Amino acid sequence: MIVPMTRVRILGPRDRFDVTLAAVQDFGKVHLSQGPAHVGVSPARLDARTQRRRAQLTRVLADVDEALQALGAAATPAPAP
Repeated sequence: MIVPMTRVRILGPRDRFDVTLAAVQDFGKVHLSQGPAHVGVSPARLDARTQRRRAQLTRVLADVDEALQALGAAATPAPAP
């Protein structure tokens, strides 16, 4: 008998992982398999065209911030990284 499966990813605090995994296994609907061996997130590599566009947009943003300052307008704070 072929049983349809769905891949799931469990996210949350690492210190609660064991308790969470035990609860999911007790539910009896999850089969664990070895995940891919990804080391982590790698930074995006921009091609030359995209790097130029990024630099242009950064300059435009600086110009807008300078114009807002000159006009006395309150710029909105930058989002947290």
